[in-house]
Amino acid sequence: MTIPNLEIRCSSLSEIMVMPPKDKIIAEGAKTHLFELFKQHRFKYTKEIHSKEMAKGTLCESEAIRNSGLVRGRVYEKCALPRQHKVICEMDGVQAILSGECDIHDPAESLIIDTKCSWDVDSFPICTMEAEKKAKKSGYDWQMHGYMLLYNADFGCVDYWLLETPEALFSDWQREHDVELITKHTDFVRQIPISERVCHVPIQRDESKLGEIVARMRDALQFWLLLHQTQFQAA
Repeated sequence: MTIPNLEIRCSSLSEIMVMPPKDKIIAEGAKTHLFELFKQHRFKYTKEIHSKEMAKGTLCESEAIRNSGLVRGRVYEKCALPRQHKVICEMDGVQAILSGECDIHDPAESLIIDTKCSWDVDSFPICTMEAEKKAKKSGYDWQMHGYMLLYNADFGCVDYWLLETPEALFSDWQREHDVELITKHTDFVRQIPISERVCHVPIQRDESKLGEIVARMRDALQFWLLLHQTQFQAA
């Protein structure tokens, strides 16, 4: 039996970062994530997740990246480096690999930036305190530390942007009959100064958190090996 390497994306790193109970290898949430990865390896498929928020993030990514440079007096483009990979640990010839690709890498400032496009004004954080709460709830703090580990950066920042929603994301009926909704997502947003449509969550590199990442990935790899060995015996 050949056991595949365990690859954890920075975007899902928070799934394995909960401290496990003393008598368990990993926490229940981490188990659920590894079960899903195991299923994808077993049946050779990739889970597709779609939402209107994700669609807006994809369509507005270039604008968000450009604006993140504008408010800093810099010119930014999407990071051109290929997806980064780093072997965190190895057991029995199987590696635990951390991977990811950030939106913006500014090596001159030792800075990583990831942009998040809010769906509308209701979901946009109005202050740093709210933005920090949203970032932590979504696991972006761990995602940024993962990026800082991959790119050897000292600083990270999550930029929450309030941008106009492309009308293509609304139905024909909404565009024709719900003028108030379309206006809320376009004209209303457009009249807000660009400097007021961003909320930053700065995150400084914390070596203790990087150590936690290594520890949790080691635990995840241990469970990954056990999962494959148990499955093989059951078959």
